Amino acid sequence: MNHQTDDDSDFSRAGDDMADDLETHSHVPTSSEIRFDSLPDREGAVHAIVAATRALGNSNGVLVNVPAASDTVPDLKRDAGFRYTDQYQPFIDALHNGEAVTIVIVQKDGDVIAFGLGEVPSKHGVEIMTTDVEEASRRSAGVKSSIDISNEPFEIGIGHVLVLGLIESIDASVLHTNATSPQARYIFKSLGFVSSDEDNSCLLRLQKK
Repeated sequence: MNHQTDDDSDFSRAGDDMADDLETHSHVPTSSEIRFDSLPDREGAVHAIVAATRALGNSNGVLVNVPAASDTVPDLKRDAGFRYTDQYQPFIDALHNGEAVTIVIVQKDGDVIAFGLGEVPSKHGVEIMTTDVEEASRRSAGVKSSIDISNEPFEIGIGHVLVLGLIESIDASVLHTNATSPQARYIFKSLGFVSSDEDNSCLLRLQKK
């Protein structure tokens, strides 16, 4: 599974982009994940992030689409800087073949600027497999907003818009993901995911209400 959001650009099992938020060292700031985990009112913080995510999507004029099996799914721009283009078409094929996968695309001016892929449901729920944001639409490129919660600043980006779209579109009460970077875990946790394994902090779970 791959989650792409380096700041927005890499929230993935690969977890290889370390852009805006870094793990704690003597010379770098505390990661957004750690600061979010330390907030006194987690539920209130999630509500605030969700509201800020919707506002960011509206202010940036983006459209979140969830194609059905009979829909034509737009191609990705070759020069957009997506990292997981190889996974996009196989999921489209699975969707068109009637498999119960979920594809969420975020578009601006008709172009796909982010996409997310949800696996076929199992008895344990649905796993969010891959999320990817084009280079020009990442937080590191300046596409972001910020919010203060309990006097702590947090950034919101297109990665948040994408993950919120997946949460709201996947037809399952339980969602899982495997986020191996602090950037990834921050985005998912700030939208309501919690740790599901005390021995593996990368495994996150959301029980939809």
